[in-house]
Amino acid sequence: MAKRKKQVIKRANHEERIMKRKQSVATYFIVFLMVASLGGFALSSNHANKGSSLKYGPYQFVAITQQHPLASTYTINAFQETKSGMIFYSSPRQAEQVSIIGNLTAMLKNKAYYYYLFKPDTRIDSLHDWLRFDLTSNTNKVLLPAVTRASEAYPQAPILSCLNATVQMPVIQILEGNKTTINVTSNGCVKITMPPQDVLLVRDRLLYSLTGIIDK
Repeated sequence: MAKRKKQVIKRANHEERIMKRKQSVATYFIVFLMVASLGGFALSSNHANKGSSLKYGPYQFVAITQQHPLASTYTINAFQETKSGMIFYSSPRQAEQVSIIGNLTAMLKNKAYYYYLFKPDTRIDSLHDWLRFDLTSNTNKVLLPAVTRASEAYPQAPILSCLNATVQMPVIQILEGNKTTINVTSNGCVKITMPPQDVLLVRDRLLYSLTGIIDK
């Protein structure tokens, strides 16, 4: 078990170095997506006045203005959880509006390792790298990359599907689509369909569940 854990951490560190090299590419790509999709969630107003507070269960949030995490020349309204200092780009109530089948929090909370599964060699590879790195950085959990087909860009990533998911080590699969939906299966697969411009909404919804702020 200890040997497997060391291998998992070593692989995660290797992929983190790859992600950092790709981050500049991700910035330019996401800027294009956001500007080309002005109606998308990421550049839309969340209708919160700077400095105003929001309470969600035992959690307190304050509205702030933040540089866009993928396009620093843009500013975006955000919410900062006062105890942890963690920043979200949608409020818990907004994130709850994502269509979900199953209990996302019950599947993700209190797990240390996950597979982040995606189709490689597409126009949104860099987006996947950023999202996985951001979730890892904010939770100290390990999200290992996995791919649906062989790829020279990810030579160490295993080829998996949702059939490889377990409750002990869930598979989070990201698919590109026209509408953001999440389907949680009993065997540990979390299948997320999203348009690229909803990446911050998906990031927030996953982060709210990974941290247990949203309990469903």
